[in-house]
Amino acid sequence: MKEYFQKAWREATALNIALGMALLAAGVYALIQMPEAGILLGFAWGSPTVSTGSRDRTTTYISTNREDTDFEKGIALLDPNENPATLATMDVNKGTVGTIDFHWFEDELVPEIDTVDATTTSVSSSITGIIMDNVSRFALGDLVRVELTGEVMLVTGISVTVTGMVDYTRDFGQSAEGWTALAAAIADGATLRIIGNAFEQGHTIPTIRSTVEVEYSNYCQDFRTPFGISEVSAAAAHRGVQDWPYQRNKARITHTRKLELSFWWGKPYAGDKGYYSSTTGNTAPGSMGGINHFIQEYAPSDQKLDETELTQDEFQNFMEWVFQYGSDTKVCYCSPRLRTALDKWGISKLNTFVTDTMYGMAVGKWMSSHGTVVFVTHKMFTKPEATDYYYAFFLDIGQLKWNNYSDKGSTRLRRMKPYEATGETGMKEEFQSISGVKFGLAPNHARLRFKTIGA
Repeated sequence: MKEYFQKAWREATALNIALGMALLAAGVYALIQMPEAGILLGFAWGSPTVSTGSRDRTTTYISTNREDTDFEKGIALLDPNENPATLATMDVNKGTVGTIDFHWFEDELVPEIDTVDATTTSVSSSITGIIMDNVSRFALGDLVRVELTGEVMLVTGISVTVTGMVDYTRDFGQSAEGWTALAAAIADGATLRIIGNAFEQGHTIPTIRSTVEVEYSNYCQDFRTPFGISEVSAAAAHRGVQDWPYQRNKARITHTRKLELSFWWGKPYAGDKGYYSSTTGNTAPGSMGGINHFIQEYAPSDQKLDETELTQDEFQNFMEWVFQYGSDTKVCYCSPRLRTALDKWGISKLNTFVTDTMYGMAVGKWMSSHGTVVFVTHKMFTKPEATDYYYAFFLDIGQLKWNNYSDKGSTRLRRMKPYEATGETGMKEEFQSISGVKFGLAPNHARLRFKTIGA
């Protein structure tokens, strides 16, 4: 009997040892195979918390941070609104320039319209010498119509004694032909239009007139958007998305927004053209002029409408000036508030308003009586303050050109080599563009600004 109990004791002891070793091996295996999910199973040491009942998701049964959290891949980025205007301009007309500053010439025909600069309140019907605002537009033999009355006058000479005076035969041909006399007083500021010229047979060659070309210029601006990360952080696992490619994409969006904002609001400056010095700092870099600058400086006043409250009648009347010059299709980059106004006025519900795609963007096309307007909603044209304006620009896209400097100007990703100089163990890159916009023929474009919408 004694031998029987000793044998049983030895077998039980061996079984306990085997069970303990098995449990220990299972725990170690779990830690090796799934270290993030592994739980080290202990034995009799310590004082574990013991719960009764079926286990649920409360901390009574599940240790804090034990339950996994699901993270969706990717990170939602708030409203990038990248670059609808620069994208379209690059798509239509992109070029390369060999200098940071680039120039172009513009010209026009000899103007056919001028206004009277009367020394008194008006010029009577019998006066033949009339002072004009721009006498150089007139020459011997011109036939000139008074727009208000319809009277046609013949230019018989340009005065050499009185500055700006043109000599006319008033109501030319009326006395010989006997039609209704139209000669009347001509007020100061009245509009006169040159409708042609007439000469007797054998007359010598008429006065030769031509216009002088006007030079315009802009500059390529050095846009830079850097970003960086340590090598350790770049290699680390991240929830949502890996941080390095995510930061690169954010920098790309930020960079394109810089290009877009400068395209609209930049002011041209040649800069000092010198190399950067840490002593003087970045005090005189070159910058490019934007669309608003060129319209403000060079477009006729009729192509710039400012309204405190914009009404439908004012908007539709403005279309006459939008299409006064240039293409019969204009692209309107506008604040969302103008699109709201179009909905309010019912314009967007007309059968002449269609939805389309252009330059890869959703657009609305309105076939007005004067031409086609392609509306592109631009969410950068917000109005942060009540006193600010909402903007809408009507552009003749064919007169715009995006210029990149040499072979280095187009947007590129530049990588900084690690370990150089300081031995820094980091990764640094930057997006760089050296570019500027050519804005041709300012009268072909128009700008609308308003603060509120009316009926």
